Amino acid sequence: LVPAVSMDEPPVVKLMSSDNVEFAVERKVIAMSATISNLLEDIGESESAIPIPNITGATLAKVLDFCKTHKDDAPISEEEALQQRGQVHFHTSSLSLS
Repeated sequence: LVPAVSMDEPPVVKLMSSDNVEFAVERKVIAMSATISNLLEDIGESESAIPIPNITGATLAKVLDFCKTHKDDAPISEEEALQQRGQVHFHTSSLSLS
């Protein structure tokens, strides 16, 4: 599930790609990326650009474009996401070892 955006947080966050391309991104857009959202939670608030290591500007631009396109979509569960990707998820508790 996508974390909710708090009203007391700044509406725009600066991100810096590994090749020093800076992006100003709305929090609602960032919330679409669990990876970037988790990174922001770990780092905390910052006035300066937050580095996104190992992601080039071109790749980050594509990720952010996808997030902008889908920022208003209804959140889906992890199970629904796995089904959409065509992946199968096994729960070990449902397996019998007899």
